[in-house]
Amino acid sequence: MKKFIAISLWFQSLWVLAVVGNYNAQYITLGLAIFTLLLTKATTDFPWFKFFFIATLGILIDHVNIQLGILDFQQSSLPIWLISLWLVFVWYAYFLYQVIQGYSFFLISTCGAVGGSMSYLGGEKLGAVSFSADFNIAMTALTVEWFVIVYVLLKVFSYERQNVAS
Repeated sequence: MKKFIAISLWFQSLWVLAVVGNYNAQYITLGLAIFTLLLTKATTDFPWFKFFFIATLGILIDHVNIQLGILDFQQSSLPIWLISLWLVFVWYAYFLYQVIQGYSFFLISTCGAVGGSMSYLGGEKLGAVSFSADFNIAMTALTVEWFVIVYVLLKVFSYERQNVAS
């Protein structure tokens, strides 16, 4: 449990650095995300293909959110700090899955939908992102997207666990 608490604190620290430091600290955030992944590679049997699949899915969804006018950042492309956040989020989710895997996918996806969309609201309140669309439309879209992202993440990681157990 101490390891999971340390992992959680590390993820939250990188989230704060990315969102509060955004463009000013984005290369530091990226460096720390890469450091985290390299350290994980050296110390665990991490499912890299699954990791990159889910991280790419999240990055693509945020890219679509920009194109649809749901999210607005200071630049027209996806910020490096947000890409870094996707990398560390999926890294964190892998370790979180080990703790929550006994619960219903629907319950976890619902909690993830609320938490994920609220993280964008937090980012908006801290000035890292703006909602280009109406607030209710943006939050509804983000909540639905996060439900799907978390559900896919659970399916991918549970598939990984089933194959490891076999």
